[in-house]
Amino acid sequence: MQDFLNLIKDLIRNISLTLQSILLYGESHTRSVKSLEFLYRNFEDFFLKEAELNLGIVGEEIFSGKEIFFELSGQVKDFIRILRDKNIDFLRFKRGLNLEELKGFLKSLGDKEIREDIFKISWPHIELGRFGEEKILKETTLHKVNIEKIISLQKLLCENVKDSLLQTIEGNSLDFSFLIRIVNQLFALLTFRKEFLFLLLNLGREQDYTFIHSLNVTLLSMFQAKILGLPPKDISRIALAGLFHDIGKIAIKRKVLEKKGKITEGEIKELQSHTLWGSKIILSNPNFDRLAFIVSFEHHLGVDLRGYPKVRFLKRQNLASKIVAVSDIYDALRSRRAYKDVMPLERVYTIMNKEKARLLDSYLVDLFFRNVGVWPPGTLVRLDTQEVALVREINPQDLFRPQVEVFYDSKGKRLEKTFIVDLTEKDKNGNFLRRILREMSPWGEGQRFISELLGEKFWQRLINRV
Repeated sequence: MQDFLNLIKDLIRNISLTLQSILLYGESHTRSVKSLEFLYRNFEDFFLKEAELNLGIVGEEIFSGKEIFFELSGQVKDFIRILRDKNIDFLRFKRGLNLEELKGFLKSLGDKEIREDIFKISWPHIELGRFGEEKILKETTLHKVNIEKIISLQKLLCENVKDSLLQTIEGNSLDFSFLIRIVNQLFALLTFRKEFLFLLLNLGREQDYTFIHSLNVTLLSMFQAKILGLPPKDISRIALAGLFHDIGKIAIKRKVLEKKGKITEGEIKELQSHTLWGSKIILSNPNFDRLAFIVSFEHHLGVDLRGYPKVRFLKRQNLASKIVAVSDIYDALRSRRAYKDVMPLERVYTIMNKEKARLLDSYLVDLFFRNVGVWPPGTLVRLDTQEVALVREINPQDLFRPQVEVFYDSKGKRLEKTFIVDLTEKDKNGNFLRRILREMSPWGEGQRFISELLGEKFWQRLINRV
Protein backbone atom coordinates (compact mmCIF):
# COMPACT_ATOMS: atom_id res chain seq x y z
CA MET A 1 0.00 0.00 0.00
CA GLN A 2 2.78 2.43 0.94
CA ASP A 3 4.64 1.68 -2.31
CA PHE A 4 1.49 2.51 -4.25
CA LEU A 5 1.05 5.81 -2.37
CA ASN A 6 4.69 6.64 -3.11
CA LEU A 7 4.01 6.00 -6.80
CA ILE A 8 1.11 8.48 -6.70
CA LYS A 9 3.26 11.06 -4.90
CA ASP A 10 6.04 10.63 -7.48
CA LEU A 11 3.47 11.15 -10.24
CA ILE A 12 2.22 14.37 -8.64
CA ARG A 13 5.78 15.68 -8.23
CA ASN A 14 6.67 14.82 -11.82
CA ILE A 15 3.49 16.40 -13.22
CA SER A 16 4.47 19.59 -11.39
CA LEU A 17 8.10 19.45 -12.57
CA THR A 18 7.13 18.77 -16.19
CA LEU A 19 4.63 21.61 -16.15
CA GLN A 20 7.36 23.94 -14.82
CA SER A 21 9.73 22.83 -17.60
CA ILE A 22 7.11 23.58 -20.24
CA LEU A 23 6.43 26.99 -18.69
CA LEU A 24 10.14 27.87 -18.55
CA TYR A 25 11.48 26.39 -21.78
CA GLY A 26 8.48 25.53 -23.97
CA GLU A 27 7.24 22.07 -24.89
CA SER A 28 9.87 21.49 -27.62
CA HIS A 29 12.95 22.09 -25.46
CA THR A 30 15.12 19.05 -24.72
CA ARG A 31 14.56 19.36 -20.96
CA SER A 32 10.79 19.48 -21.43
CA VAL A 33 10.78 16.53 -23.81
CA LYS A 34 12.84 14.37 -21.42
CA SER A 35 10.72 15.41 -18.44
CA LEU A 36 7.52 14.61 -20.36
CA GLU A 37 8.82 11.18 -21.43
CA PHE A 38 9.82 10.36 -17.85
CA LEU A 39 6.39 11.43 -16.59
CA TYR A 40 4.67 9.31 -19.21
CA ARG A 41 6.65 6.22 -18.09
CA ASN A 42 5.46 6.98 -14.54
CA PHE A 43 1.88 6.92 -15.78
CA GLU A 44 2.49 3.63 -17.60
CA ASP A 45 3.73 2.09 -14.33
CA PHE A 46 0.67 3.41 -12.52
CA PHE A 47 -1.79 2.10 -15.12
CA LEU A 48 -0.37 -1.41 -14.70
CA LYS A 49 -1.94 -1.30 -11.21
CA GLU A 50 -4.95 1.00 -11.56
CA ALA A 51 -7.25 2.05 -14.40
CA GLU A 52 -7.37 5.74 -13.44
CA LEU A 53 -5.77 8.35 -11.21
CA ASN A 54 -8.02 10.85 -9.44
CA LEU A 55 -6.46 14.03 -8.05
CA GLY A 56 -8.24 16.83 -6.23
CA ILE A 57 -7.42 20.17 -4.64
CA VAL A 58 -8.69 21.11 -1.18
CA GLY A 59 -7.52 24.39 0.32
CA GLU A 60 -3.81 24.46 -0.50
CA GLU A 61 -3.47 20.68 -0.42
CA ILE A 62 -3.64 17.96 -3.06
CA PHE A 63 -5.38 14.63 -2.47
CA SER A 64 -6.09 11.31 -4.16
CA GLY A 65 -8.88 9.05 -2.92
CA LYS A 66 -8.85 9.18 0.87
CA GLU A 67 -5.26 10.44 1.18
CA ILE A 68 -4.39 14.12 1.53
CA PHE A 69 -0.69 14.68 0.80
CA PHE A 70 0.13 17.45 3.26
CA GLU A 71 3.86 16.86 2.79
CA LEU A 72 3.61 17.70 -0.94
CA SER A 73 1.92 21.10 -0.61
CA GLY A 74 5.21 23.01 -0.51
CA GLN A 75 6.84 20.97 -3.26
CA VAL A 76 4.02 21.34 -5.80
CA LYS A 77 2.57 24.70 -4.73
CA ASP A 78 2.96 26.18 -8.24
CA PHE A 79 1.04 23.25 -9.75
CA ILE A 80 -1.73 23.73 -7.16
CA ARG A 81 -1.77 27.48 -7.81
CA ILE A 82 -2.19 26.95 -11.57
CA LEU A 83 -5.08 24.54 -10.99
CA ARG A 84 -6.76 27.00 -8.61
CA ASP A 85 -6.22 29.92 -11.03
CA LYS A 86 -8.10 27.94 -13.67
CA ASN A 87 -10.81 26.89 -11.16
CA ILE A 88 -9.90 23.22 -11.55
CA ASP A 89 -10.87 21.25 -8.44
CA PHE A 90 -10.19 17.73 -9.69
CA LEU A 91 -8.35 15.83 -12.41
CA ARG A 92 -8.80 12.30 -13.69
CA PHE A 93 -6.18 10.51 -15.83
CA LYS A 94 -7.46 7.28 -17.38
CA ARG A 95 -5.72 4.19 -18.74
CA GLY A 96 -5.10 4.63 -22.49
CA LEU A 97 -3.50 8.05 -22.01
CA ASN A 98 -0.90 8.68 -24.73
CA LEU A 99 2.15 10.93 -24.82
CA GLU A 100 0.73 13.55 -27.22
CA GLU A 101 -2.47 13.83 -25.20
CA LEU A 102 -0.50 14.38 -21.99
CA LYS A 103 1.71 16.96 -23.71
CA GLY A 104 -1.30 18.86 -25.07
CA PHE A 105 -2.99 18.91 -21.69
CA LEU A 106 0.07 20.25 -19.84
CA LYS A 107 0.63 22.87 -22.54
CA SER A 108 -2.99 24.06 -22.16
CA LEU A 109 -2.65 24.02 -18.39
CA GLY A 110 0.39 26.28 -18.60
CA ASP A 111 -1.18 28.66 -21.14
CA LYS A 112 -2.11 31.87 -19.29
CA GLU A 113 -4.62 32.80 -22.00
CA ILE A 114 -6.69 29.64 -21.44
CA ARG A 115 -8.81 29.95 -18.29
CA GLU A 116 -12.48 28.92 -18.34
CA ASP A 117 -12.05 27.66 -21.91
CA ILE A 118 -9.90 24.81 -20.63
CA PHE A 119 -13.12 23.01 -19.63
CA LYS A 120 -14.23 23.07 -23.28
CA ILE A 121 -11.10 21.29 -24.54
CA SER A 122 -11.56 17.55 -25.01
CA TRP A 123 -8.92 14.99 -24.05
CA PRO A 124 -10.01 11.36 -24.50
CA HIS A 125 -8.29 10.13 -21.32
CA ILE A 126 -8.19 13.25 -19.13
CA GLU A 127 -11.16 14.76 -17.30
CA LEU A 128 -11.22 17.90 -15.19
CA GLY A 129 -13.90 19.84 -13.39
CA ARG A 130 -15.20 21.55 -10.28
CA PHE A 131 -16.53 20.17 -7.02
CA GLY A 132 -20.20 19.28 -7.20
CA GLU A 133 -19.81 17.99 -10.77
CA GLU A 134 -17.96 14.77 -10.03
CA LYS A 135 -19.06 11.35 -8.79
CA ILE A 136 -15.97 10.84 -6.63
CA LEU A 137 -17.25 13.65 -4.41
CA LYS A 138 -20.62 11.95 -3.89
CA GLU A 139 -19.48 8.82 -2.12
CA THR A 140 -22.16 7.29 0.06
CA THR A 141 -20.00 5.91 2.86
CA LEU A 142 -18.38 7.63 5.84
CA HIS A 143 -14.63 6.99 5.79
CA LYS A 144 -13.46 5.86 9.21
CA VAL A 145 -9.82 6.44 8.27
CA ASN A 146 -10.51 10.16 7.96
CA ILE A 147 -12.46 10.15 11.22
CA GLU A 148 -9.44 8.68 13.01
CA LYS A 149 -7.21 11.48 11.75
CA ILE A 150 -9.81 14.14 12.49
CA ILE A 151 -10.24 12.90 16.06
CA SER A 152 -6.50 12.94 16.71
CA LEU A 153 -6.08 16.45 15.25
CA GLN A 154 -9.12 17.69 17.18
CA LYS A 155 -7.73 16.30 20.44
CA LEU A 156 -4.29 17.76 19.78
CA LEU A 157 -5.77 21.17 19.01
CA CYS A 158 -8.02 21.30 22.06
CA GLU A 159 -5.12 20.38 24.32
CA ASN A 160 -2.97 23.10 22.77
CA VAL A 161 -5.76 25.71 22.87
CA LYS A 162 -6.13 25.08 26.61
CA ASP A 163 -2.40 25.39 27.14
CA SER A 164 -2.16 28.48 24.93
CA LEU A 165 -4.92 30.28 26.84
CA LEU A 166 -3.07 29.73 30.10
CA GLN A 167 0.28 30.69 28.61
CA THR A 168 -1.20 33.87 27.15
CA ILE A 169 -2.66 34.95 30.48
CA GLU A 170 0.75 34.44 32.09
CA GLY A 171 2.32 36.59 29.37
CA ASN A 172 4.44 33.80 27.91
CA SER A 173 5.35 33.61 24.22
CA LEU A 174 3.48 31.09 22.08
CA ASP A 175 4.28 29.04 19.00
CA PHE A 176 1.36 30.29 16.91
CA SER A 177 2.80 28.68 13.78
CA PHE A 178 2.27 25.23 15.33
CA LEU A 179 -1.37 26.00 16.17
CA ILE A 180 -2.09 27.34 12.70
CA ARG A 181 -0.39 24.38 11.04
CA ILE A 182 -2.61 21.91 12.93
CA VAL A 183 -5.72 24.03 12.31
CA ASN A 184 -4.98 24.11 8.59
CA GLN A 185 -4.54 20.33 8.47
CA LEU A 186 -7.81 19.76 10.30
CA PHE A 187 -9.60 22.27 8.08
CA ALA A 188 -8.26 20.58 4.94
CA LEU A 189 -9.64 17.23 6.10
CA LEU A 190 -13.00 18.74 7.01
CA THR A 191 -13.25 20.58 3.69
CA PHE A 192 -12.57 17.29 1.93
CA ARG A 193 -15.41 15.64 3.88
CA LYS A 194 -17.68 18.55 4.84
CA GLU A 195 -20.17 16.32 6.65
CA PHE A 196 -17.52 15.57 9.29
CA LEU A 197 -17.33 19.27 10.20
CA PHE A 198 -21.02 19.53 10.99
CA LEU A 199 -21.06 16.17 12.75
CA LEU A 200 -18.20 17.22 15.04
CA LEU A 201 -19.88 20.54 15.82
CA ASN A 202 -22.54 18.54 17.67
CA LEU A 203 -20.09 16.68 19.87
CA GLY A 204 -17.85 17.50 22.80
CA ARG A 205 -17.87 17.30 26.56
CA GLU A 206 -19.77 20.06 28.31
CA GLN A 207 -16.96 20.84 30.73
CA ASP A 208 -14.71 21.63 27.75
CA TYR A 209 -17.27 23.86 25.99
CA THR A 210 -15.06 26.98 25.96
CA PHE A 211 -12.29 25.17 24.08
CA ILE A 212 -14.61 23.21 21.79
CA HIS A 213 -16.54 26.40 21.00
CA SER A 214 -13.33 28.29 20.18
CA LEU A 215 -12.26 25.54 17.80
CA ASN A 216 -15.72 25.34 16.18
CA VAL A 217 -15.74 29.11 15.64
CA THR A 218 -12.27 28.87 14.10
CA LEU A 219 -13.29 26.16 11.61
CA LEU A 220 -16.56 27.89 10.69
CA SER A 221 -14.71 31.19 10.22
CA MET A 222 -12.13 29.53 7.96
CA PHE A 223 -15.01 27.98 6.03
CA GLN A 224 -16.52 31.44 5.47
CA ALA A 225 -13.17 33.00 4.56
CA LYS A 226 -12.56 30.27 1.99
CA ILE A 227 -16.00 30.83 0.44
CA LEU A 228 -15.19 34.55 0.21
CA GLY A 229 -12.04 33.68 -1.71
CA LEU A 230 -9.64 35.25 0.79
CA PRO A 231 -5.94 34.34 0.36
CA PRO A 232 -4.47 31.58 2.57
CA LYS A 233 -2.48 34.05 4.69
CA ASP A 234 -5.65 35.95 5.62
CA ILE A 235 -7.53 32.70 6.32
CA SER A 236 -4.76 31.71 8.76
CA ARG A 237 -4.93 35.10 10.49
CA ILE A 238 -8.71 34.77 10.87
CA ALA A 239 -8.20 31.23 12.21
CA LEU A 240 -5.91 32.51 14.97
CA ALA A 241 -8.34 35.33 15.81
CA GLY A 242 -11.18 32.80 16.01
CA LEU A 243 -9.22 30.57 18.37
CA PHE A 244 -8.74 33.41 20.85
CA HIS A 245 -11.91 35.45 20.32
CA ASP A 246 -13.34 34.41 23.72
CA ILE A 247 -10.11 34.38 25.72
CA GLY A 248 -11.56 37.08 27.99
CA LYS A 249 -14.09 34.59 29.38
CA ILE A 250 -11.32 33.17 31.54
CA ALA A 251 -11.70 36.31 33.64
CA ILE A 252 -15.44 35.64 34.15
CA LYS A 253 -16.67 33.57 37.09
CA ARG A 254 -17.58 30.03 36.04
CA LYS A 255 -20.91 30.17 37.93
CA VAL A 256 -21.88 33.18 35.80
CA LEU A 257 -20.84 31.52 32.53
CA GLU A 258 -22.84 28.37 33.31
CA LYS A 259 -25.81 29.82 35.20
CA LYS A 260 -29.05 27.99 34.32
CA GLY A 261 -31.61 30.47 35.61
CA LYS A 262 -32.29 34.11 34.87
CA ILE A 263 -29.17 36.26 35.06
CA THR A 264 -29.06 39.66 36.74
CA GLU A 265 -28.14 42.96 35.14
CA GLY A 266 -24.80 42.84 36.97
CA GLU A 267 -24.09 39.38 35.62
CA ILE A 268 -24.95 40.53 32.09
CA LYS A 269 -22.35 43.32 32.41
CA GLU A 270 -19.81 40.84 33.75
CA LEU A 271 -20.43 38.52 30.78
CA GLN A 272 -20.14 41.39 28.33
CA SER A 273 -16.82 42.45 29.85
CA HIS A 274 -15.12 39.41 28.30
CA THR A 275 -14.49 41.40 25.09
CA LEU A 276 -12.53 44.04 27.04
CA TRP A 277 -10.69 41.45 29.11
CA GLY A 278 -9.81 39.49 25.98
CA SER A 279 -8.49 42.47 24.06
CA LYS A 280 -6.38 43.53 27.09
CA ILE A 281 -4.89 40.03 27.47
CA ILE A 282 -4.03 39.83 23.76
CA LEU A 283 -2.69 43.40 23.64
CA SER A 284 -0.36 42.67 26.56
CA ASN A 285 1.23 39.78 24.64
CA PRO A 286 3.43 41.16 21.80
CA ASN A 287 3.42 37.82 19.96
CA PHE A 288 -0.21 38.16 18.91
CA ASP A 289 -1.30 39.30 15.48
CA ARG A 290 -3.14 42.62 15.74
CA LEU A 291 -6.18 41.06 14.04
CA ALA A 292 -6.73 38.79 17.08
CA PHE A 293 -6.98 41.91 19.26
CA ILE A 294 -9.48 43.53 16.89
CA VAL A 295 -11.69 40.43 16.70
CA SER A 296 -11.64 39.87 20.45
CA PHE A 297 -12.74 43.47 20.97
CA GLU A 298 -15.30 43.71 18.14
CA HIS A 299 -17.01 40.34 17.71
CA HIS A 300 -20.09 41.37 19.77
CA LEU A 301 -20.12 44.95 18.52
CA GLY A 302 -22.58 44.30 15.68
CA VAL A 303 -22.56 45.77 12.20
CA ASP A 304 -24.72 48.65 13.49
CA LEU A 305 -22.07 49.24 16.22
CA ARG A 306 -24.80 49.13 18.90
CA GLY A 307 -23.61 45.96 20.59
CA TYR A 308 -20.84 45.85 23.16
CA PRO A 309 -18.43 47.23 24.24
CA LYS A 310 -19.78 50.75 23.67
CA VAL A 311 -17.54 52.73 21.34
CA ARG A 312 -17.58 56.16 19.74
CA PHE A 313 -14.48 56.08 17.59
CA LEU A 314 -15.29 53.20 15.20
CA LYS A 315 -17.02 53.76 11.86
CA ARG A 316 -17.33 50.11 10.83
CA GLN A 317 -16.71 46.61 12.10
CA ASN A 318 -13.69 44.75 10.70
CA LEU A 319 -14.47 42.02 8.13
CA ALA A 320 -12.76 39.38 10.29
CA SER A 321 -14.93 40.42 13.27
CA LYS A 322 -18.05 40.08 11.11
CA ILE A 323 -16.99 36.60 9.99
CA VAL A 324 -16.24 35.44 13.54
CA ALA A 325 -19.54 36.93 14.78
CA VAL A 326 -21.53 34.77 12.33
CA SER A 327 -19.58 31.66 13.39
CA ASP A 328 -19.85 32.55 17.09
CA ILE A 329 -23.61 33.02 17.11
CA TYR A 330 -24.26 29.98 14.90
CA ASP A 331 -22.23 27.67 17.13
CA ALA A 332 -23.60 29.14 20.37
CA LEU A 333 -27.22 28.75 19.25
CA ARG A 334 -26.93 25.18 18.05
CA SER A 335 -24.67 23.88 20.85
CA ARG A 336 -25.80 21.68 23.70
CA ARG A 337 -24.84 23.13 27.08
CA ALA A 338 -25.33 22.18 30.72
CA TYR A 339 -28.07 24.82 30.99
CA LYS A 340 -29.72 24.43 27.56
CA ASP A 341 -30.61 21.74 25.05
CA VAL A 342 -29.81 21.74 21.33
CA MET A 343 -31.79 24.36 19.41
CA PRO A 344 -33.54 23.12 16.23
CA LEU A 345 -31.53 24.17 13.19
CA GLU A 346 -34.48 25.80 11.46
CA ARG A 347 -34.85 27.99 14.57
CA VAL A 348 -31.14 28.89 14.39
CA TYR A 349 -31.67 29.90 10.77
CA THR A 350 -34.67 32.10 11.69
CA ILE A 351 -32.88 33.85 14.57
CA MET A 352 -29.75 34.61 12.57
CA ASN A 353 -31.80 36.04 9.72
CA LYS A 354 -33.59 38.32 12.20
CA GLU A 355 -30.20 39.62 13.35
CA LYS A 356 -29.15 40.65 9.84
CA ALA A 357 -28.04 44.28 9.57
CA ARG A 358 -28.01 44.56 13.36
CA LEU A 359 -25.64 42.09 15.01
CA LEU A 360 -24.71 40.27 11.82
CA ASP A 361 -23.67 41.26 8.32
CA SER A 362 -26.53 40.48 5.91
CA TYR A 363 -24.30 39.39 3.04
CA LEU A 364 -22.26 37.03 5.24
CA VAL A 365 -25.37 35.44 6.78
CA ASP A 366 -26.87 34.82 3.33
CA LEU A 367 -23.56 33.46 2.01
CA PHE A 368 -23.15 31.21 5.04
CA PHE A 369 -26.54 29.54 4.69
CA ARG A 370 -26.28 29.30 0.90
CA ASN A 371 -23.25 27.11 1.50
CA VAL A 372 -24.33 25.13 4.59
CA GLY A 373 -28.10 25.11 4.22
CA VAL A 374 -30.58 24.97 7.07
CA TRP A 375 -29.55 21.37 7.73
CA PRO A 376 -25.82 21.11 6.86
CA PRO A 377 -24.20 18.09 5.19
CA GLY A 378 -23.78 15.32 7.74
CA THR A 379 -26.96 16.18 9.67
CA LEU A 380 -29.02 13.12 10.61
CA VAL A 381 -32.71 13.80 9.88
CA ARG A 382 -36.12 12.18 10.22
CA LEU A 383 -38.29 12.50 7.11
CA ASP A 384 -42.09 12.78 7.10
CA THR A 385 -42.09 9.21 5.75
CA GLN A 386 -40.40 8.24 9.07
CA GLU A 387 -37.28 7.22 7.12
CA VAL A 388 -33.90 8.19 8.61
CA ALA A 389 -31.38 9.92 6.35
CA LEU A 390 -28.15 11.91 6.26
CA VAL A 391 -28.04 15.27 4.49
CA ARG A 392 -25.54 15.00 1.64
CA GLU A 393 -25.84 18.19 -0.43
CA ILE A 394 -27.70 21.45 0.03
CA ASN A 395 -29.98 22.94 -2.59
CA PRO A 396 -29.10 26.66 -3.00
CA GLN A 397 -32.52 27.29 -4.60
CA ASP A 398 -34.38 25.84 -1.60
CA LEU A 399 -32.36 25.65 1.62
CA PHE A 400 -35.12 23.62 3.32
CA ARG A 401 -34.96 20.85 0.70
CA PRO A 402 -31.45 19.38 0.41
CA GLN A 403 -30.38 16.07 -1.10
CA VAL A 404 -30.36 13.28 1.49
CA GLU A 405 -29.18 9.68 1.60
CA VAL A 406 -31.73 7.31 3.16
CA PHE A 407 -30.12 4.70 5.45
CA TYR A 408 -33.16 3.38 7.41
CA ASP A 409 -36.72 2.60 6.38
CA SER A 410 -39.86 3.87 8.15
CA LYS A 411 -39.61 1.09 10.74
CA GLY A 412 -36.01 1.89 11.64
CA LYS A 413 -34.54 -1.07 9.75
CA ARG A 414 -31.12 -0.55 8.18
CA LEU A 415 -31.33 -0.68 4.38
CA GLU A 416 -29.04 -3.07 2.55
CA LYS A 417 -28.80 -0.55 -0.25
CA THR A 418 -29.05 3.16 0.52
CA PHE A 419 -30.43 5.66 -1.98
CA ILE A 420 -30.19 9.40 -2.65
CA VAL A 421 -33.35 11.53 -2.57
CA ASP A 422 -33.69 15.09 -3.83
CA LEU A 423 -36.27 16.66 -1.53
CA THR A 424 -37.33 19.06 -4.29
CA GLU A 425 -38.86 16.12 -6.21
CA LYS A 426 -42.65 16.21 -6.65
CA ASP A 427 -45.31 13.72 -7.66
CA LYS A 428 -47.53 14.12 -10.75
CA ASN A 429 -49.89 16.35 -8.77
CA GLY A 430 -47.11 18.77 -7.84
CA ASN A 431 -46.80 17.64 -4.21
CA PHE A 432 -43.41 17.12 -2.62
CA LEU A 433 -42.61 13.43 -2.15
CA ARG A 434 -40.72 13.93 1.11
CA ARG A 435 -39.74 16.64 3.56
CA ILE A 436 -37.57 16.88 6.67
CA LEU A 437 -39.50 16.68 9.94
CA ARG A 438 -36.53 17.42 12.20
CA GLU A 439 -32.83 16.78 12.77
CA MET A 440 -31.97 13.91 15.09
CA SER A 441 -29.52 14.84 17.85
CA PRO A 442 -26.51 12.51 18.25
CA TRP A 443 -27.18 12.82 21.99
CA GLY A 444 -30.83 11.84 21.73
CA GLU A 445 -32.86 9.79 19.27
CA GLY A 446 -30.08 9.90 16.70
CA GLN A 447 -27.47 8.25 18.92
CA ARG A 448 -28.34 4.71 17.88
CA PHE A 449 -28.25 5.53 14.17
CA ILE A 450 -25.02 7.56 14.29
CA SER A 451 -23.23 4.92 16.35
CA GLU A 452 -24.33 2.22 13.88
CA LEU A 453 -23.25 4.27 10.85
CA LEU A 454 -19.85 5.12 12.29
CA GLY A 455 -19.32 1.98 14.35
CA GLU A 456 -19.69 1.88 18.13
CA LYS A 457 -15.95 2.18 18.81
CA PHE A 458 -15.62 5.25 16.59
CA TRP A 459 -18.70 6.79 18.17
CA GLN A 460 -17.24 6.35 21.65
CA ARG A 461 -13.99 7.93 20.53
CA LEU A 462 -15.88 10.88 19.09
CA ILE A 463 -17.94 11.63 22.19
CA ASN A 464 -14.88 11.21 24.45
CA ARG A 465 -12.34 12.73 22.11
CA VAL A 466 -11.04 15.50 24.38
